Amino acid sequence: MMMMTQEQALERLNGNDLLQLGMDAGDVRQTLWPEPVVTYTVGYAATVGSGSQIDEISAAIERGATGLVLSASAGASLSAVATDIAAIHQRFPELVLTGFSPAQIIRLGDADEACRALQHAGLVLFGSAKQDRHPPAHIDWLAIHRAAHQAGLQSVAVLELRSSDTSEDWVSLLEQVAALQRETKGFLACEPRIEQMERALDEVTGAQYLKMVALCRLYLDTIPHLQVDWSIFGPKVLQVALRFGADDAGLVLASARDRKVPSHHSGEEELRRIIRDAGFQPSQRDAVYGRHFVY
Repeated sequence: MMMMTQEQALERLNGNDLLQLGMDAGDVRQTLWPEPVVTYTVGYAATVGSGSQIDEISAAIERGATGLVLSASAGASLSAVATDIAAIHQRFPELVLTGFSPAQIIRLGDADEACRALQHAGLVLFGSAKQDRHPPAHIDWLAIHRAAHQAGLQSVAVLELRSSDTSEDWVSLLEQVAALQRETKGFLACEPRIEQMERALDEVTGAQYLKMVALCRLYLDTIPHLQVDWSIFGPKVLQVALRFGADDAGLVLASARDRKVPSHHSGEEELRRIIRDAGFQPSQRDAVYGRHFVY
């Protein structure tokens, strides 16, 4: 695949041919992942730093969780967080431990030290936790991902889309992510995301979101997986996004696995139906994109 230039990306982003952009992204997805499969994972969100919630985690495993998405408790120290992670890893070695956001790493102290400590304790994937609604303005989140990669962690690049961003802002961000991937090869996945409060205040359209999904797949073709989150636009946009380059539908919480309502992060049966209706086979994966079985 030929690398897209920033000028080409800007032209496609500002263009009017959404369908062709999506089809081109779908072709890249087909090259990377030829099988007509869309993955998702079943996990459990837990906080660490104030006790390791062993009983709750055991219950989540019984409900099908294959991984944990971890966040640091408010005010927790790096030592307390690492201690809890190590205890969970020792008690449940089969679980894949993921989580934390760049803002949480900053609160734990020096990024290099924090990432090394979390990796040593048993963390495998960084960046999968819910992002802070109002992260500190000074955070250089790409530098924190670099620290994670250098510590031996893979990570998920969560790319926030705001209506206040210009096309140039978005293309610049994509280039920075691509440059870090060329340097470290540490990004396992990327996910364009719209924060709900931002959308409520200043509307971002479904078409803009789909443009960014497609452009992420075209520009970031060295990042293996493209994950989509349908919490804002719902199942119809999710289905289109799966045709616009995305290969993963995100997380079903183990606590909500059996729900049949078509709401985000709940209803595994409903998510599988949506994936099938888009023309793909749903496949449960672990937290680092290893596939388990196809439905």
